[in-house]
Amino acid sequence: MINLLLVAANVSAGEETMDSVSPFDDPASKKDLELRRIPEGTATTARIGLHANTTLAQGRRKLYHLHVSEAGEPCDRNPLWEKQPNPANYKFGCQEIERMLSGEMTLIGTGRVRTVHMVEYEGEAVVVKTLQHVEELRRLKAHLEMHRVESLTLEALRGHPNVVGMLGFCNTTVVTEYHPDNFLHTIFRKKEKLSLRRVVSLALDVAQGMQALHEIAGAIHLDMKPQQLLIDDAGRGKVNDFNSVHLMSADASADGKHCPILTGRPARLVPWRAPENIAGKPVTEKVDIYAMGMIYYSLVSGGLPFPDVETFDEARAAHERPEIDPSWHKGFVEIIQDMWHEDPDERPFARQVVQRLQALQDELLV
Repeated sequence: MINLLLVAANVSAGEETMDSVSPFDDPASKKDLELRRIPEGTATTARIGLHANTTLAQGRRKLYHLHVSEAGEPCDRNPLWEKQPNPANYKFGCQEIERMLSGEMTLIGTGRVRTVHMVEYEGEAVVVKTLQHVEELRRLKAHLEMHRVESLTLEALRGHPNVVGMLGFCNTTVVTEYHPDNFLHTIFRKKEKLSLRRVVSLALDVAQGMQALHEIAGAIHLDMKPQQLLIDDAGRGKVNDFNSVHLMSADASADGKHCPILTGRPARLVPWRAPENIAGKPVTEKVDIYAMGMIYYSLVSGGLPFPDVETFDEARAAHERPEIDPSWHKGFVEIIQDMWHEDPDERPFARQVVQRLQALQDELLV
């Protein structure tokens, strides 16, 4: 038997984050920040142990995968599917997590899948995410599959300096690092624009996290946006919230290539979404490259790629990109423009983005 685990992302992550100033965010998903004690019985429900037979888990229909390469050849299954997180690798187990769930927790937000809280446990601030809708079996199965993938991804990336770390798990609840700052804060809440050195440093940090996701885990994030990229106490950027992650299968006929994944059309159209994703076409890791290019634009410009939804819709229909300031560093602009290329095959891989940013960083330090 195997545990189907849920993974908690950070306070500043994704649709479950309330702290946002983007006109593209869904106001219906925002909640007022409050300190509350979880009612008796809630924690017990959230900690229900859910299991599935290994054969069943492996044989489940993969609704979002094509399972064939562009040449029509079968794809090799991602080896992460055969693994599960090792509790011995983590600081917190069921005993500690049960104490967290039964104590005072600061509600961060409630998303479509999980509830997110910040907890002070023995002097350390951590993030706790717990599955919602346990009573809805059909919905639960889909959510369990999503979070099993997330837990497997975080296990594969454990210890990477540019990925938010998982600190523990217990059945349907998982604990991760807490970092209150993120790229959204950095872009909009600084009195002055970031220096180019700082922009390149943050861009390189998260590019290295993205490279690890693509190459080590063989996965697509699929939901890159400024609030998903956190900043730790040392000022280092970290990729966070792998709730929408899709594991890629390997194309056996092409060295290093992954098979495309059919994810369907996104529920909301935002500037970070690649054109092929918005069109509902099969996607590869290049959707993350596109999204990160838009995020880099926001870092250097100090604003959103487009000021409002209407402008974004017009630009999207015309296949236009945000306006470039001619005073910006030419090398950094070229990286951005290559990353948001309309054709995903023309976009660089994460490894290439890292190499170019490292060269640019070296140039700026001279």
